[in-house]
Amino acid sequence: MNLTAFGTVLQQEGTLMGTAFATCFGYWFGVAGFVWIICYICNTRIGMIQILNILVSFAVINLIYYVITNSALMLQNKINH
Repeated sequence: MNLTAFGTVLQQEGTLMGTAFATCFGYWFGVAGFVWIICYICNTRIGMIQILNILVSFAVINLIYYVITNSALMLQNKINH
């Protein structure tokens, strides 16, 4: 069964991965630009690379947290069964 059976027509150009990349990098550069503007208004000297590095660090920390939590839950589930 495909989506056309429900009357939904997908756009022919672009893919889901393209949309995911655009969303991810758009958020990354958008937040970095916003932080850069705030730093400029507050007269703080911080480079765009430093801001992007901070955002990447937060993303990696969240990934590590997810992996540890998921592993702990799987181990607990395995012990209980």
